[in-house]
Amino acid sequence: MTAPTTSQEPAALSAPAPTGSGAPSASPRASTPWRLLRTLGRNGKAVVGLSILLIFLVLALLAPVLYPDDPSRIVSGGAQSPSAEHLLGTTAKGQDVLALTLWGSRPSLLVGSSSGQPPRRSAWSSA
Repeated sequence: MTAPTTSQEPAALSAPAPTGSGAPSASPRASTPWRLLRTLGRNGKAVVGLSILLIFLVLALLAPVLYPDDPSRIVSGGAQSPSAEHLLGTTAKGQDVLALTLWGSRPSLLVGSSSGQPPRRSAWSSA
C-alpha cells in the first residue's frame, strides 16, 4: 500500500482556464457613452466648458427664431450703447451687434465642429 501524496500547486496554476476566445470580458456599460459622460461630469472644468459650448450652440440654433430679419439690416442711425432694444448695442453702421453675433456663430460652429472630425480616407492617402 502506498501512502496518499499531496501535491501543493501554486495558486496561479490551479486557477481554471479561461473559456471562449481568451479575450478579457468587458462589462456592457464600459463601452457606452455614459462612461464618458460620467467621467466628464466629475471634471469641473469640462462641465463649465461644455455648458458654455451648449449655450452657444442653442443660441446659434435659435438665431432664426430670435432675429428672423437680416442680421446686417441697419436698425439705427449709428453706434448706440447697449439698451433694452439692442442688448449689445449697435455698430457704427447701425447694425444690431447681438443679431450679428448670433448669426455669425452658426458658420463658426459648423467650421469648428467639422475641422475636429478625423480625416476621411482619400485616393491621396497611403494605404
